[in-house]
Amino acid sequence: MCGIIAIIDEKPVAEWIYQSMIQLQHRGQDAAGIFTYDPKTGKHFLHKNRGLVNQVLTPNTLPLSEASWGIGHVRYQTVGDGSIEDTQPMAIGSDPTIVLGYNGNIVNYLPLKRELEAEGHKFHSNCDAEVILHILSSHLQSSDITFDDIVQAVHEV
Repeated sequence: MCGIIAIIDEKPVAEWIYQSMIQLQHRGQDAAGIFTYDPKTGKHFLHKNRGLVNQVLTPNTLPLSEASWGIGHVRYQTVGDGSIEDTQPMAIGSDPTIVLGYNGNIVNYLPLKRELEAEGHKFHSNCDAEVILHILSSHLQSSDITFDDIVQAVHEV
């Protein structure tokens, strides 16, 4: 079981995500992470680590406090070895960046990972969520992605 919060607004969201993650802490105590994005500047920031939300983040050190988009994740480990690389949210790519917070188990994770590695995908974790990111990214190669492209990529996953 994990806890996930995502907010898109016109106002800054980092503090709201932090407070929500504190409320979701019971859903996972292994690790916490936050990704924030400011569409006005194009800046994004990912911070995650093992530990409780108030150990990983503080209200005074939230990344990109002016960002109006963000996602937070508290982790209860079910897959992976619990390393920092297995902590979420996970991000892949640089332009565009795809970010994922996931709660669940992919039962055919290892065969999918081996198949993607054979196609040349490089994995940086032992977390099943990274498989989803690689499949999504393989369907979102353009830098000019439309909503329909995202819908089609999610369908492929």
